[in-house]
Amino acid sequence: KEAPLEEAVDYARRFCYEEYIPFLLQPARLSLSQQNAFYQKLAHLIGLPESTVRRYCGRFDENLYTAEFFAPERKVLGGLDTRYFGDLSALIRKREDPSYRDMQGAWCAFNAYLQEELESLDPLFPYISYSRAYWDFSSYDSYSWPDVFQRVRRTLVYNPSMKIFSGSGYYDCRTPFAATEYCFDHLELPPSYRSSLYFKYYPAGHGFIFDLPSLQQLKTDLVEFYTQIR
Repeated sequence: KEAPLEEAVDYARRFCYEEYIPFLLQPARLSLSQQNAFYQKLAHLIGLPESTVRRYCGRFDENLYTAEFFAPERKVLGGLDTRYFGDLSALIRKREDPSYRDMQGAWCAFNAYLQEELESLDPLFPYISYSRAYWDFSSYDSYSWPDVFQRVRRTLVYNPSMKIFSGSGYYDCRTPFAATEYCFDHLELPPSYRSSLYFKYYPAGHGFIFDLPSLQQLKTDLVEFYTQIR
């Protein structure tokens, strides 16, 4: 927390590739002093007690991380936006993510837009909700979730002039920005294709469009992106 956000992010990137992954590949081969140094550094970086980091051997997924971060205070961290937290006793029954708190109004506004301006909703079913959304993701080469990035790679090869804009929230724990970077880094594309990829980052969570400064910056970034690809 003593470093600017971008500086902390860059430090985390370097730590991940230069220290974290090598440690996970050979923990038993390192000396006790090396293990101690690693756990101390990781705990400082991700904000968990060193004892917790040691208990899980430095391996965390979203659910574990958000549950352990404020565990002594009986609070749970937001997964979609780690700037949010909620009381565990109020959330454990409904299994809610506290970072949904400021996003729910968007569905009401969208339903009103569909009804009143577009007049596109069935009068018998005047609301759109998750419970009625049964999406079929299967296609000619997949039975469930498609392999999106291989399709992105295929399309880029077929159409080298295609440009891709990727926007990510720094505080998104569910689809972390570094996971997006990792996927693009492993498409095995020629270096010339890197100029077709545009990455932008925002100081918000998964739904960074709900953060007004991030939304305004997104518009600026998209105008610049569209201007460059004309």
